[in-house]
Amino acid sequence: MPNFTAVNIKQSVMKRLLLLIFASLALPFGALAQHQWYDKYQQVLNDSDANKLLQVIEAWQKAEPESADVYAAWFNYYYKIGVSSVLSLTTEPPADGSESLMLRNDTTQETAGYLYAVPTYNDSLMNLCFQKIDAGIRKFPDRLDLAFGKIHVLMQMKDYEAALKALDAVIRRSADNHNAWLWTLDKPVDDGSAMFFDSMQDYFNRLWKVQDLSYAEQLAHMLVAAYPSNIVFRSNFAGIKGAKGENEEALKLFLDIHRDAPKDEIVIGNIAHLYLVLGDKKQAKKYYQLLLKSEDETMKEEAASAIKQIENGE
Repeated sequence: MPNFTAVNIKQSVMKRLLLLIFASLALPFGALAQHQWYDKYQQVLNDSDANKLLQVIEAWQKAEPESADVYAAWFNYYYKIGVSSVLSLTTEPPADGSESLMLRNDTTQETAGYLYAVPTYNDSLMNLCFQKIDAGIRKFPDRLDLAFGKIHVLMQMKDYEAALKALDAVIRRSADNHNAWLWTLDKPVDDGSAMFFDSMQDYFNRLWKVQDLSYAEQLAHMLVAAYPSNIVFRSNFAGIKGAKGENEEALKLFLDIHRDAPKDEIVIGNIAHLYLVLGDKKQAKKYYQLLLKSEDETMKEEAASAIKQIENGE
């Protein structure tokens, strides 16, 4: 029987080697090295032994002292060793909506309490954490992942004032770089504008859930000042006014938005609701009727129900 196996294996190995060589040539040497260090870092990032992570980052910094990803790695390292958690048992679920374990009374099956982890922070280590990320943001202001990493941690710490300052810096930068952002490994963000707008809306929604609405209002004001024609940002600001009971001001703002975006059904719904709150049922009915043509069945049903209540004098 002819021995083809050895020849075939050798040809296969040669083919793989050639593919690897050409793949290497396709990347600049610096970019290839950057990927290699990042891969090493990822391998030890979640290791329980933080010293392994420290060793990789120190070696990475020596090899690539000007890498934005090294600053991100330091930030993650100090966060990793600077945050711990303690278990809390309370009669109410976490106010921030974080995950919890509901405990029941074995006899009555009634809720007995909630068990959940509460993070605790080492001040000196967290100071180092923020020093590293701030230095990285100063050097690489277009690396959006650095800024968002900082904001995420500040939100988690409920330091909303500091989070707003960091958000303001990102908003100001977006005007300068026209939302041409970079991400991990200096990869350009495919649609920087979409990521920026979606992320800002997400941060607004998170601040909206905070008991003190002033934080959401501050962010809404920043965004409207920077993007005065953005319908969503303008609606956020008007919605805050309504939530604070400033109904006449909110109605004025929503009517202004409606003139610029007459088909925006959320805006129409808010106008109808505010007219109803202010006691102008005729105008409320007029705007609810506009929603009867909506393709959103829920919105259509709610509008029909509101009109019925108005007609019944409720």
